[in-house]
Amino acid sequence: MAEEGLPNGGSIGYEIFDKSESFGTINFVQNVNLVRALEGELARTIRTMGQVTEARVHLVLPKRQLFSRKRQEPSASIVIKTRGPKKLGKVQVLSIQHLVASAVPELKISRISVIDHRGRLLARAGSPDDRGVIGASDNDEIQRDQEERLVRAIEELPEQSVGIGKVRAQVTAQMNFDRITTNSETYDPEGQVVRSTQNVEEKANSLDQRSGADVTVSNNLPDAKDSKTQNKDNTTNQSSRVEETVNFEISKTVKSHVREMGTVKRLSIAVLVDGTYSLDKDDKRIYKPRSKKEIDDLSALVRSAVGFDTKRGDTLRVVNMRFVNAAESDIDTL
Repeated sequence: MAEEGLPNGGSIGYEIFDKSESFGTINFVQNVNLVRALEGELARTIRTMGQVTEARVHLVLPKRQLFSRKRQEPSASIVIKTRGPKKLGKVQVLSIQHLVASAVPELKISRISVIDHRGRLLARAGSPDDRGVIGASDNDEIQRDQEERLVRAIEELPEQSVGIGKVRAQVTAQMNFDRITTNSETYDPEGQVVRSTQNVEEKANSLDQRSGADVTVSNNLPDAKDSKTQNKDNTTNQSSRVEETVNFEISKTVKSHVREMGTVKRLSIAVLVDGTYSLDKDDKRIYKPRSKKEIDDLSALVRSAVGFDTKRGDTLRVVNMRFVNAAESDIDTL
């Protein structure tokens, strides 16, 4: 059976190179065997996870062509079979992506696709984000994860006071899946600084003086007055110019704000709390409801645990009702 390759249900790992006839194998076959061995070893490692029963890994490792500037990046496809109807969580899928990306040279997380045996897409390849897309296109999954996280936070904290199993919570989260990028450029006029100053000052004075008598008949007479005693006309011009140039540097702030999708718009929270019990003389359980102060204290704890915001329109309802145990339910049914 071993000579015929049986059983053939398992994957082949690096033991493929243990065969003696591999010494004279051509380079092409050796490369194919290397890819098969790497796929088998990765599949074995993935199957060690508790929830995974079967796994198959397909690797595409393109060779760089001679005299080619562009090179195709390697990629991987993983098929996983899990136990039960529940699929793998985001953290587990992300760990598988990191495992394969670390084992294959130059393989990015964004080039790894992961699906389960039911054909559900767990991680999509082709995202520009190297962190990988763990079902990010499935908005319902993101909303369910957020609601489950809040339910756990609500139930775990009051259980420390009222008892294990005596608190049940239900959360409905309305979420915004829009991704918004905001770019702003702000100038502060109060933060201005003088960079350079240039002062120019000019002054000009001019005097226009006319001497001698005018050419007239009276001035040419023998008894005409001496020209020195005649009036002289003087004209004076003055001009002044002052110019100042000041260059300022104004502080500038550039901000780029990116708001990722999946923000909570509104929370609707309902909490059901069991009362207290005591035994009477006949050892029968007597139910006693909780006081208003206890309900108010539990409401304050829930608000703090989930980040309750009244401006956002969040609603909270804490109700004290008796829980029906399994024994009482069976009696009522009968």
